[in-house]
Amino acid sequence: MKKRNKFYIALAILVIIGLIWAFIAGRMITKNFRKDILSNAMDNQKVVVRGLIVTETKDNAKYWEIYAEEGHYNSKDKVVLLYNVMGNFYRDGKVIMSFRSDKGTLTETTQKVVLYDKSLIVYKGGEYIMADRITWQGKQEEITAQGNIVMEKKDQIRLHGEMASLTPDWSDFKIKGKVKTELFGGEGKKL
Repeated sequence: MKKRNKFYIALAILVIIGLIWAFIAGRMITKNFRKDILSNAMDNQKVVVRGLIVTETKDNAKYWEIYAEEGHYNSKDKVVLLYNVMGNFYRDGKVIMSFRSDKGTLTETTQKVVLYDKSLIVYKGGEYIMADRITWQGKQEEITAQGNIVMEKKDQIRLHGEMASLTPDWSDFKIKGKVKTELFGGEGKKL
């Protein structure tokens, strides 16, 4: 064989070896990078659901349920954004409180429900609270309300304010910020 042919063969073998080395080294370098990209993509999944119903039960008894015309779930934050929300809270199999709001959120890890934009909660006795934002997190936690609050106990008292907190069964409440109180007589007439 001529020297020239041997040189080209040796050069081709060196190029092939160099390409194989570059391919292997590139795979080793990007191995963790590809894992991170794949795991990040799996960690941040988003889902849009229409006609969403979320229910919490304890000891085979329904505790609360939420219906939303549309829900957007983000797996990274574990939060559901809810639109046109309504729902009920139950005690002993009976509805004790109903609510509605144009928008809301439900946090998966804490079960915290936040209603905002035209929020209303109505209790079975006719009491209600309206506010810009209402937050509830569990049956033992207080319900908090913020912004343009109107609370009314049927035919007894109507309160207006900026911030409020109340127990889920309406047995105790506090209201703050530019409070206005209206009292009613026995037949629902203002005093």
